[in-house]
Amino acid sequence: MTVTPAAPPAPGRVECGWLSIPLDRADPVGKRIRIAVSRVPVSGAPGERRGVLLVNPGGPGGPGLSYAVTERAELPQSVRRAYDVIGFDPRVAGQSTPADCGPTGGLFDDPVPVGDTEEEAYLEALRRMAEDCAAGALPHLSTTATARDMDAVRC
Repeated sequence: MTVTPAAPPAPGRVECGWLSIPLDRADPVGKRIRIAVSRVPVSGAPGERRGVLLVNPGGPGGPGLSYAVTERAELPQSVRRAYDVIGFDPRVAGQSTPADCGPTGGLFDDPVPVGDTEEEAYLEALRRMAEDCAAGALPHLSTTATARDMDAVRC
């Protein structure tokens, strides 16, 4: 008979907020975006606190705000008692600032075109949207940008 250990209790409190960061790190006073951040505080006494654990579910592009709660549940009680667990939604994911693909954004909600003329117009609109994304947010979506955002969350 296999006995499955009981899941730890849900955290008593989850704190959420946003961190404002530059879209383009090379232009720190330019356009800013918000990164959604969550924190599950330590469950132990104040004297047991040792620091924070920043968790990232990877992806790329997947949200991680709730990952602080779900990953915390997998950690040993001694870790939950000593470390705040921090989660975040990377750029353009989940509750963080969405990607700005310019005036042609939002085309994915359109119905599928029927006929050659409608299909050609739809494909042209998708090309314009891709060009807008490439000129806007896309150059700032990368593993490097996520790593720098994680540094900002840790500070």
